[in-house]
Amino acid sequence: MKPCIPIRILILWLGISCCLVARSNKITVSNISLTGRNIGAQTVLVQFNLTWQNSWRTSAAPFNWDAAWVFVKYKVGNGDWKHATLSSTGHTIPSGANSTQNDGTGMFIYRSVDGTGTFSLSGIQLLWNYGSDGVANESKITVRVYAVEMVYNQVGGFQAGSGAINNGEFRRANDITSSGTASTFTITGTTPTVQGNSSSASPTNIAAYNNTANDLTGTSTASLASGYPTGFNAFYAMKYEISQQQYVEFLNTLTYTQQAARTASSPNSAAGTPALIAGNANRNGIDIQAPGTSATVPAVYACNLNGTNTYNQSDDGQHIACNYLSWDDLIAYLDWAALRPMTELEYEKSCRGNQNPVVSEFAWGNTSATALTGLSNASTMSETASNTSSNIAYNNSFPSGPVRTGIFATTSSTRATSGAGYYGNMELSGNLWERVVTLGNATGRNFSGTHGNGTLTAGGAANVSGWPTAAGAGLKGGGFESNNLNASISGRASAASGDNSRQSDFGGRGARSSSTGIVTDGLVLWLDAGIPSSYPTAGTTWTDLSGNNNNGTLTNGPTFNSANGGSIVFDGVNDYTDLGSNFTYPIFTISLWVNAGSTQVQYADIIDNNHTGFRNFVLQQNNNNTNQYAFGVSDASGGISSSGSINLTANTWTNISITFTPSDRVIAYVNGTFHSQGALANNRNILYQSQVLRLATWSAGGRNWNGRIASFISYNRVLSSAEILQNFNAQKALFGL
Repeated sequence: MKPCIPIRILILWLGISCCLVARSNKITVSNISLTGRNIGAQTVLVQFNLTWQNSWRTSAAPFNWDAAWVFVKYKVGNGDWKHATLSSTGHTIPSGANSTQNDGTGMFIYRSVDGTGTFSLSGIQLLWNYGSDGVANESKITVRVYAVEMVYNQVGGFQAGSGAINNGEFRRANDITSSGTASTFTITGTTPTVQGNSSSASPTNIAAYNNTANDLTGTSTASLASGYPTGFNAFYAMKYEISQQQYVEFLNTLTYTQQAARTASSPNSAAGTPALIAGNANRNGIDIQAPGTSATVPAVYACNLNGTNTYNQSDDGQHIACNYLSWDDLIAYLDWAALRPMTELEYEKSCRGNQNPVVSEFAWGNTSATALTGLSNASTMSETASNTSSNIAYNNSFPSGPVRTGIFATTSSTRATSGAGYYGNMELSGNLWERVVTLGNATGRNFSGTHGNGTLTAGGAANVSGWPTAAGAGLKGGGFESNNLNASISGRASAASGDNSRQSDFGGRGARSSSTGIVTDGLVLWLDAGIPSSYPTAGTTWTDLSGNNNNGTLTNGPTFNSANGGSIVFDGVNDYTDLGSNFTYPIFTISLWVNAGSTQVQYADIIDNNHTGFRNFVLQQNNNNTNQYAFGVSDASGGISSSGSINLTANTWTNISITFTPSDRVIAYVNGTFHSQGALANNRNILYQSQVLRLATWSAGGRNWNGRIASFISYNRVLSSAEILQNFNAQKALFGL
């Protein structure tokens, strides 16, 4: 990477010098400028170009995309570097790209349509609220833009553990199998309870056999903190392990005192002094390029793996994964970048996705591994394995150290030959150990998934409330010295190790939760035509995202409409969705997005559960052939006790949510707001199970409904009004609301 070259730009009294910054594995930010300053609002647009290689978006499995996480740093005069606060609106994203913003710390930018290869965008503009950062109009400012390659991991349930009987793998808590194949544990929308492995433990709780020292034992149970990232909700994870160039750029924005905490050598050491390990051992080439002045002037760091007096040459190892990172080093970097640590469950999700486990499998889904034994074009951006069939660096087959991030991926490689996880994250097995938040002790279980804010303490530490110390962290996936067991997806021998040291094969990567999130506690069914892993635009199976396998079957030819993210179209003649005739889960809350057609059959049902039976619920068109719908519950004789009605506007999207309090009330919400409630006479408990459940028809057949359904969600508990509103807000933008 070229050194930063200041470019002087004067905008009224705001003097700004901008610095070109490139990031890992050929992602580049260029042509930075500032434009459109609003003195009154104290905002300015940070404009730049962005390009990266090996980009993709696919509407086939795994139904995902890669993205650039972009954030801005600035300093006033000769002051310290600070994190810029971006506006919630006012950005310009070029055609061909989408963007997602969780908060003001950064922006995800990614392809808006399917495609692969190099992705280039010109004229991106991010609106910076410099006034909210306390920057005066007359200030002289230096601005830098950073980009990190990330991969979108889809929402949905998955299996934790591979069924192996060793290495502390996850399994159902009551499974004490010591030979043969063990159970795995299904992660659903409901946060699991952690329990010691015992024959008297609950099969609905998660445990680990041959427990590591810090895991639970016996039948004791523990809860995960609210918000603990279980991997069910969608999240972004770094495509690659942190590279040495990324760590250099991090160090070069810190104060002298912060640098001292995040390196092994004093920042005022002589030029050429290795920063993290003496002698640049094990291919760590980060050096001090210019010494700092004790406690005042920070050092300048650079890559110098070839050992010459010229820094950042093409063979200085900028793109090699950064080893010798402690837990404190990793989380400081992640806080600085406004990311967060991954949990060990998210790690398994990134590797396995929603695929069935293979016993002792590696990140690419099988047990076949070919170890890298040597390098071609060593230490350069084009570093490759000399044995071209290799897909992992492990087992000391190349003992010198870690290798370039993404080394096994080519334009023609498969998941297995590139060593990729299911969603496309690289080097999850081997190269460097992944530092993760553990389930194995209370310190790790208290993690709530909060994101970094871009700011460190004066002493150079992460300062995010709720992030665990090293005691709550562990290691997964193995490194270049690891054996098969430790490099496997589900191996947990070190998952609760609490190791905070800097070692030759310790590295890490970060994650960030997706901004779109529905309530998951108590979720038993989630069909969503707008999420390809639930409905990939064709076929008869509408897949349940909850992880409970309550899939729907599209019957008699419902079609797909791509507008508003995606919906299923029912013709009002004979189309419907069958959700089973003997489902075993109770339902106390339902929520769906509907768009009713102009013409309805009398008594057409949007939802019908065992219409002629006891404890049935219907959402049914009234007898006047208009878009007015009654909702109610049946008594023992099968008669419907109407609990209220909802008027729908034809060809307009509406969110309907209804909760059933088991002994007294039915409450309806429209577009997240309370609509009406009705009493349940004669103690009509609506514990739905062992009955027929269908969408867009009467459960006995006929009276088919005409319109579109985008999603159908149900819970085994009564959601509060705040939770109903959360679900509405999570998806309303898709429907123009």
